[in-house]
Amino acid sequence: MKKRFTLSKSKGFTLIELLVVIAIVGLLASIVMVGLNSARSKSRDTKRIAELKQMMSALELYYSDNGHYPAINYAYTSSAADGCGYIAAAGANWKQPCRLI
Repeated sequence: MKKRFTLSKSKGFTLIELLVVIAIVGLLASIVMVGLNSARSKSRDTKRIAELKQMMSALELYYSDNGHYPAINYAYTSSAADGCGYIAAAGANWKQPCRLI
């Protein structure tokens, strides 16, 4: 009886097998990265919502202590000939220069 299939004496992987494995690993890695990016986005949104709730709570505490919400009065002052002025808070010493778009 003759052997139909002979085994080669080398004990390694062929180039095709290695390329297939690398392609599969790359595909799985890209799927995982897409999942991580969406998780990061959701965590950022959750953090923003928590910060807004914290600010809302702080404003409510301020209101309960003082009977009103904090307010800043802004006034626009145009002192230049070109009409570009600055925005200043009432009673503040800082000036925000006009930005040309």
